[in-house]
Formats: sequence, C-alpha cells, structure tokens
Amino acid sequence: MSRLYQVALALLLTFSMIACDNNIDKSRNFSDVTILYGDVVTMNDNTPSAEAVAIKDNKIIAVGNKREIIDDYPGARLADFTGKTILPGFIDSHTHIVNMGLEKIKVDLSDTKTVAEMINRVKEYYPNPKPGQWLLGKGWDEAVWATIGYPDKMLLDEAFPDNPVHLEALHTFASLFNQKAFEAAEISDDIEDKNFLRREDGTLSGTVLDKAQEIVRDAIPKPTIQQLKTAILTSTDIMAKAGLTAVHEANVSRDSMTAFEQLAAEGKLPIRIYGMVDGVDPVLTREWLEMGPKIDKNNFYTVRSIKVFYDGSLGSRTALMQDGYSDDPEANNKIMTLDKVYFDQLVTDAAERGFQMIVHAIGDKANDEVVDSYAAILKNHPGYDHRYRIEHAQVVLPSFYQKAAQNNIIASMEPAHALDDSAWAKARVGPERIHNAYAWKNMLDNNVKLIFNSDLPAATWRIQDIMYYAVNRRKLDGGEPWYPDQAVSIKDALKAMTIDSAYAGFMDDTTGSIEAGKLADFTILDQNPVKIDPLRLNDINVVEVWVDGKKVEF
Repeated sequence: MSRLYQVALALLLTFSMIACDNNIDKSRNFSDVTILYGDVVTMNDNTPSAEAVAIKDNKIIAVGNKREIIDDYPGARLADFTGKTILPGFIDSHTHIVNMGLEKIKVDLSDTKTVAEMINRVKEYYPNPKPGQWLLGKGWDEAVWATIGYPDKMLLDEAFPDNPVHLEALHTFASLFNQKAFEAAEISDDIEDKNFLRREDGTLSGTVLDKAQEIVRDAIPKPTIQQLKTAILTSTDIMAKAGLTAVHEANVSRDSMTAFEQLAAEGKLPIRIYGMVDGVDPVLTREWLEMGPKIDKNNFYTVRSIKVFYDGSLGSRTALMQDGYSDDPEANNKIMTLDKVYFDQLVTDAAERGFQMIVHAIGDKANDEVVDSYAAILKNHPGYDHRYRIEHAQVVLPSFYQKAAQNNIIASMEPAHALDDSAWAKARVGPERIHNAYAWKNMLDNNVKLIFNSDLPAATWRIQDIMYYAVNRRKLDGGEPWYPDQAVSIKDALKAMTIDSAYAGFMDDTTGSIEAGKLADFTILDQNPVKIDPLRLNDINVVEVWVDGKKVEF
C-alpha cells in the first residue's frame, strides 16, 4: 500500500466520522432545551447583540444567530419574541420590599398637604377602630413639610383620643405620632432628644426625626413571621410584574431574615434576593459577623453585606454637610447617625469576616468621611474583593470622585430621587454645590462604578421610569430637563441596572448579562430601549420575565 493511498484512506475515514457525528447530532431531540428568539441585548461588550438564546434547565447554553442555534438544537422548544427585546434580568439594587408589603396595611398619605387631610384618610381607612388599636399610615413628604413647617399632633389627639397613631413620612426620616402613641411608648415632654420636635411652649409637637423614631415605634406590635412572609411574597410578585428578576433588600431585620430564609427553603421566592444585614441592630450585626456570610447554592437568597446609616436626608436637613444649609444656615438638625469609631471598627470587622459594607450617605461631609474610612481600612486589607458601596451619594465634594475611583467604591444612586427632589434641592445646597449633587455623569466620567435603583417603596420602581429619568433628567409629564449635563446614555443606564448591579451583589459571574454559562434570567420588553427615542422610554411595556430558566407567572 503506497504512502499516498494510506493518507487518502485516512482522510476518507476522518471525513466519514465527522459526517456520521453530524448526522447523530442532527438526529438528537433537544426537547429539554428552550430557545428564545427576538432582539437580544446581551450587556456583554464582546457580543452586544444577538438573535437567539438557548437555555437548558436554569442555564444559558448558547447565544447567537437564530437560524444556527435552531439548527444546532433540533426538537428544542421555541419561544418566539419576534419584535420584542430580550435583555438580562433587571436588578433593583436597593429596595425595601418587606416595607412595601407591610404598607398594604397602612393608610396612603401621599400628596397630603394638611394634617386635616391626613386625618380624613385615616378615618376612611379605619372607620371603626377598636380602642387601643394602632392606626398606621405612610407617605407625607418630609421634604415639603420641612420647608413649610413640620406637622403638629394637636388635631390627631382630638380625632383619635383612644388610639395610638403613627404616620410615617415618605422617605422614613420623620414620623408624626399622637399623644396616645407617646403614652404607649412612655414618652413625655421631659425627654431629652432634639429629634423630638417641640412647640414654642416646649411641649412635644408629635413630629420625630431619624433614629429617635425607633423609641416610639418599639411600642407598635411587631408583625408575625407569617405576616412578613405574606408581605415578601406580595412585593416580589409586584417586582416580577415590573420586570425585575432580583432585588437587593436593605436593612433586613432579624424576623425578616427568618421569613426570607423560610421562603427560600420552601422554594417560594419568585425572584432572587440579595440581603443586607440591618447594621442598625448591633446585636444582629455581631451575630452575623460571628456566623459569616450565607451563600445560597441555588442563588435565591444570599446574605453577605451589612448596611448602616451614616446620616439622614437632605429633605429634612439631617444630611451631614460640610457647610450649613443654604436655605437655613441656622438649621441644627444635621446629624451623623453612626459613631465614627464604631463605624471604622465595623468596617474592619466586616472585611475580616468577608462581608461587604453598604453605607447610606447623603451629605457631602458624610460621603467624604465614608470614602476616607473605606480607604484607610483597605490599606490593611490589600487584595480584598470588598465592592464597598455608598447608597445615594446625593451631594459630594469635588474631591470625592477621585478618591472613590481609586478605591473602587460603588456609587449606588436613584434617578427618581433627583427628579423628586428637584423642587427644593438647589435651595438646600445652593448654586455651587448643586453641580455635585445627583451627579451621575460626573461619577461615570471619573471612573466611579455607578448602579441605579429605586429605594422603593418611597420612589417609583418601574424600570421604564428609572431609565427615563436617568437618560432625560426630566419629569414624566415633560418640562425642562433638570441639570441635563448629569444625564447618562441609555447604554450606561442599562449597565447600571443589569451587569453592574449584579457586580454590586457579587452575582456578575452568574447574572447581569446574557452569556453561555450564566443563569437564565431575562426581562422581555415590547421595545428596544437602545433603539427608541429616549423620550419614549417610559412607554415601554414588560412582556415577560424569566427567572432560573422559567417564565414567572403573574
């Protein structure tokens, strides 16, 4: 046998084997594979768009050309989204879904302008309350009332002499209580706390600010674990309908932690939860530091972060500012809610135990002190994958951006807050500081990683609204854009709501983009936000949501 003949025979056999293998592949039935096809936005910089996604079980196995993927998986189930857009599942990286669910039992006080209006709504909601029953409401805007003067409990005392009343403000930094509530909490006019506001005669007015609210709230009967589970499922259903596949839940309390854990163990969570230990509770925080992070192998409930408050809010003038408030230089309400020595020790302990730190900071001085603390502690923990976050970062000093970028600090911000606060924010901080307020574009231009979220239920959680605000910097009903130089591109907004939010929750290896090997979490929209007029972003509708390879049933 000649050498040439041997080579030819070998090549023939090889080609026969390849053809045989191809025949076998093509004859296989991939009934366990589902192919979704439409306009695919992957959020993967290497292949930003595609036509189809193949999934098996809960994982993505292929992304690419529609015809090729269908040919590669004969017999696969087909999900036709022609004319629709398939994106990685949207993530709301700062929520309070437990509060959202519990608020279903509270009176809605949004847009009330007087205490009389509040009372009318309470009476409509509780027409015949039993004596001693707590009457609960939420939604009056503390920023508006801080400008015109905080509410007084006098009319509440007259209207509800036999029932303790707690009316919480929209952003939770203030509450109005009546006298019966103070009595239930054993609070008298003798209390020495400046956050219990007073009338000119020195008696308590009923308005309480910031952490001092807890002194009174502790008297309110706590919800049961079952009530908390119901609240969570109510909210997660709303989140899924809104197009979200995951949320980062802020300040998870002890009982809420139990409720989440039980729901995860029962397989009842429809979307993914990234929990932040409530750092306001030092006992709970210490327990978690000793126990260490909880990483869920099913990726539905993970706890590896601690959230604390460093200051209050701009609206109530309790944010910690370098200089006084422009509209009230004598304001004496700016506070640091967290002792700095305790905070620095907490960040150190968290780093040693593998926890991410997440800190609420609104004022420019608060943000500066937090980033400086982060930087100092990171010097002693080189190489630590910290992913430290500052929640809100509403007003910053010009030096903040470079320090945050150098230390890989994540700015976690809410586009809705800027538009909600636009009526009074400039008055609070003045014409100079306002250029470093709600400064999304400044963050990106200075290489600070930026994530967008809602801080629900105090602000809109519709992903369409968040995209619209981020890109247009104008209200939904039109009008002039508010400091449009701080608007971002739609691609940057999408990154901030998908892959970068996944990174902020240590989930970027498994979610946040459409890539082979990642979990099959998708948000499907009726229009492509990258391709439409930015002023029409709010007109987009959610078509379907898929989590873990399954369509979420609404």
